[in-house]
Amino acid sequence: MKSVGIIVVFYNLSDYVTSCLTAIAEQSHADFTCYCIDDCSTDDTFAKLTAFSEKDPRFVAIQNERNYGSPCHSRNVGLEKIQPCNYFMILDGDDLLHPEALKVSLSVIESSDTLDCVAFDKVLFSDENHIQPVAIPSPLPVTVYNDGFVRFLDKDAHSPQANVWNKLYRTERYRHERFCEEIFYEDDVLYTLQILANTRDYAFIDLPLYFYRRHPSSVTSSLKHQRYLNDATRRLQYTYDYFFKAPRISQAMAARLKQQMAEDAYRMLVSKIIRKTKEPELKAMLFPIAQANFTRLITEQMIDLQDLSFIKRIVAKLFLNNHIKSAWLLAKIFG
Repeated sequence: MKSVGIIVVFYNLSDYVTSCLTAIAEQSHADFTCYCIDDCSTDDTFAKLTAFSEKDPRFVAIQNERNYGSPCHSRNVGLEKIQPCNYFMILDGDDLLHPEALKVSLSVIESSDTLDCVAFDKVLFSDENHIQPVAIPSPLPVTVYNDGFVRFLDKDAHSPQANVWNKLYRTERYRHERFCEEIFYEDDVLYTLQILANTRDYAFIDLPLYFYRRHPSSVTSSLKHQRYLNDATRRLQYTYDYFFKAPRISQAMAARLKQQMAEDAYRMLVSKIIRKTKEPELKAMLFPIAQANFTRLITEQMIDLQDLSFIKRIVAKLFLNNHIKSAWLLAKIFG
């Protein structure tokens, strides 16, 4: 029987430890090792992880030597641990799995030697008492693609999702891929790009096998806004370094990726910041950061304004030249 390594990351998730790990323990495919990595929680999360692992040897509780403030380091710890496993999966510590998730995804990935990654749908929930796992039909609703990287960039209806937690991965294919630990926001996007660039065939199971917990939204602090802007820039920098300093993809795919990088930079550092920032104090703090970061990406040739539409180029230039009202009006109309 092929083994599966499951990576679950936790930080101050005491209320969800038992339900998350129980959903894994009750999988119909029983041959797995679950690595539970705690990022130095300040509550009793790690104590609960340890207690669970003492009752079920398939679970291993690990605590980081310090708090890293991002799931990326914890996931990388897990990626080192799952190396002996044939396949691996990544979860968030407050989410749940359908009881057949492992069995179903394994049956698909083992149907072809060139299937490297199998994804499945998700369902959002707030109250786990209202979750009703769907019955598994036969045959399974599966579609296989050999162009996952391009589809991801095109963002069409059949595109692979950026989420890292609704997938089963073939370990041998992605043995050397790691998360960038310098970023907190949109780290999933970066890892998924790396994965899909190294993927032969990709399958999607049109069944909700992952249950994603939805939490009440909270007010985002100015510090988090700043981190988002800087993380967005770091993500594009890392993408450029990974794909362009030592070419890993074809010229056609590289051109499409550069176009998407320009679109992402515009979305994160221009359009979103113009349209979403309301308070004058926040504008005074964040606009110069966004302008400086966007300018740097252009100056260092990580993005090219010519990869944007005419209107978006106008909005970007207006924003960089502090014509904020005109930039806001056009961004509001055209995005």
